[in-house]
Amino acid sequence: VQALHEYLQMDQQLSQLLQRKTKLEKEIKHYQTPHDIPEPQQLSKIRIFFTTLGVTIAALYIACALFGIYGSVMLCILLGGVVFSFIYTPIRYKKENAEASARFLSVERQYKEWEKGKRERLPILQNQLRQVMNDGRNLYQKFQNAKIRSVLHADYLSYSETILGYFNRGRVKDLHEAVNLLEQELRE
Repeated sequence: VQALHEYLQMDQQLSQLLQRKTKLEKEIKHYQTPHDIPEPQQLSKIRIFFTTLGVTIAALYIACALFGIYGSVMLCILLGGVVFSFIYTPIRYKKENAEASARFLSVERQYKEWEKGKRERLPILQNQLRQVMNDGRNLYQKFQNAKIRSVLHADYLSYSETILGYFNRGRVKDLHEAVNLLEQELRE
């Protein structure tokens, strides 16, 4: 019973070490993956102006055509679209510039956090991973040399928890009875 209990504890500890190893490797990979230095986005007032002008003129031209407006009235409406574009461009530029600045500051902050983590946290994580690997190797050696392996056939090791349950609930008195009960339940 004690050997089964120790075997199950070692199995659980190995599982926990494996989870910790996976988590550390993922975090180490995050810091080892190269990141590009963020660059601020360059906005163009000319692009905004011509985009606004094109959309405005197209919309006004379609509206004039739908309502049957031609000649000098249509020309005045289209000139109004040009004036609108001159007025609207600085407003839209200011809004897009503010949004681009906010995005840049957010990306720059994330980059600085990553860079600081790479410089400060990465060596700590690598040391922790080495320690987990050493602990895992030592525990695995103990696991492979566990006393239960010399008493219980390898085919039944995966059922160690079930067999221990038989003993804890008083269903069996020795290992031979436990294996027989397990075989019977597996057949059923």
